[in-house]
Amino acid sequence: MGLFEGIRSRTNSVPAQIFFGLVVLVFVFWGVGGNGGPQTTTYATVNGERINNADVQRVARYKNQRQEQNKDEREKLMQSVIEEMIRAESIFQQARNEGLSSSDYELASQLASDPTFRENDEFSQERYLQVIQSVGFSSEVKYENSLNEAIVTDKLLANVAQSAFTSEAALKNLHTFYNTQKEIKWVRISEGIFFDETKEISTERIDEIIAQQGTKLNEQYLADLNSKYAQPDTWTYTEVTIKPVLGENVEQAPEDLLENAQKSLSNENIDALLSKPPFEGYLTKGLEQKGTKDQLSEDLLALLQPLSAGKGVLSVDKKTLYVLQSFTPAFEKTFEEVKSELALQIAREEEAAKEASAFANTLLSEWQEEAPQALLDTRSLTVESSGPFVQSNITQALGAISAASDLITQVQKAKAPGTLPQVYSLPEGWVVARIEKITPPSNDDIKESSNIYAFQLQQQLLQKYVDEIQKKARIERLYKAAQ
Repeated sequence: MGLFEGIRSRTNSVPAQIFFGLVVLVFVFWGVGGNGGPQTTTYATVNGERINNADVQRVARYKNQRQEQNKDEREKLMQSVIEEMIRAESIFQQARNEGLSSSDYELASQLASDPTFRENDEFSQERYLQVIQSVGFSSEVKYENSLNEAIVTDKLLANVAQSAFTSEAALKNLHTFYNTQKEIKWVRISEGIFFDETKEISTERIDEIIAQQGTKLNEQYLADLNSKYAQPDTWTYTEVTIKPVLGENVEQAPEDLLENAQKSLSNENIDALLSKPPFEGYLTKGLEQKGTKDQLSEDLLALLQPLSAGKGVLSVDKKTLYVLQSFTPAFEKTFEEVKSELALQIAREEEAAKEASAFANTLLSEWQEEAPQALLDTRSLTVESSGPFVQSNITQALGAISAASDLITQVQKAKAPGTLPQVYSLPEGWVVARIEKITPPSNDDIKESSNIYAFQLQQQLLQKYVDEIQKKARIERLYKAAQ
C-alpha cells in the first residue's frame, strides 16, 4: 500500500472522498504545501504562493513510479502535476480563509489509523519514520505539516458535499437525462467525393499557396520523398514454375518445358504463352514481385539486370523462369521541381472542401421528415441510422460520427425529433443528422438508481465549487516560460 493510500477522508460522501483522493497525494508529497522545497524555478503561483520545480519534480517522480517515459509523456505528466498542485493549493487556501484547522487529536488519530505505519496491528514509530524518510521527508514535522493541510482540505470538501440538497425534481431530471432513448439518422459527406483531379487552378492561386504554405509543402515533400519523388533502380518480375504432379496417372511435364517457354517469350508475352499448348496446364505464374539492388540477392540481380521487359531467364538449377515485367531506373525530384504540383493538390483539396461544405448545408436546409433522396443520388450518398440508445452508449451507437463532439452535445440536449441545427465537422468531411425518435423513461425504477444520481449531483456540486475557487484565485502559470 502506498503512503497516501493510508490517509482517509473523514466524510461518508463518496464524491468528497474522490476529490480528497485527487489532492491528498499532492499534499503528502509536496513537502509543506506551496512553500515546500527549495525555491528554485517557479512553475506557478496561487495568490502569491509559489509552486516550484523541486515540489513538482517530487510529486511527478512519485506518480511516475520509475516508468520509462519519452519527452512528450514527461511533458504531459509535468503539466498534469502542476495543475493538480494549483488545485490543491487553491482548495487549501480557501479552507484556511474559512477558518478551518486541524487539532493535535485529529492528526494523531489519522497517523494511528494509517495501516502504512502499523506493525503487528499497532502503530510503530520506527516504521513511521522509515516510511516518511523513504519518500523524501527529512523530519516528522515536514510530513505532519503536509498531513495537517490534507485534513483541513478534507474538512472543506466534506462540508460542501454534506450541504448538497438533492430534490426529487433533480433526481428525476438526471433519471430522464440518462435513460431517455433516442434514435437518429445521418448522412456523411466526404470531401473526397468532390475532389476533381482535372479542376483548373489559376497560376496566381498556386503561387499564393507556395508563398503562404511553403513550410507545409516542404514537409509534405519530405514525407513522400521515398515513396513518390525518389526511387532507386527497381525491377518488377514474376516467377514461372512447373506445376507439381498430383496423382499417378497424370502426364509429367517435359523437362525442357521452361527452357522452351523462355525461348517463346521472344514472340509472345507470358500470359498468352501460358494459355496455349504445350504450356497450358503445366506451368504456373506467381505473384508480381518488386525489388531494388538492396533488396534482391546478388544471384537474382545478376539474372535480371541483362533482361529487357517481357523477357525471361532460367535459374541456375533450371527450375524457375524469371520474367521481367518492367525496370524503373532510379530518379529523384527536388522540392523546387514538385512544389507547384503539391500546391495544385492543396488547391484542389480546398475546392473539394468548399463544395462538400456547400452540399452539406444544402442537405441541411432540405432535410425535413425524409432526407432529399434526389439530392443524395447526385453524389451516391446514403442515409445511415442508429438503433435505440441512451446516454451511456451514445458513442458506440453513433460510431464514426461520434468524432463530431458538437453533434454529440446537440443529441444529448435534444428534446424533440427534428433535424439538428447545423452541419458538423468530421476528420474526412461533414455530417448532417436528424433525431428520428425520442422515448422518455418510466419513473417506476427511479428509486433503484436514486443513490447513484445523488452521488452524481454531489460530484457536480464539488466540481463546480472547486472550479469557482480556482476562478477567484489569482493563478499565474509560468511553466512554459520556465523552459
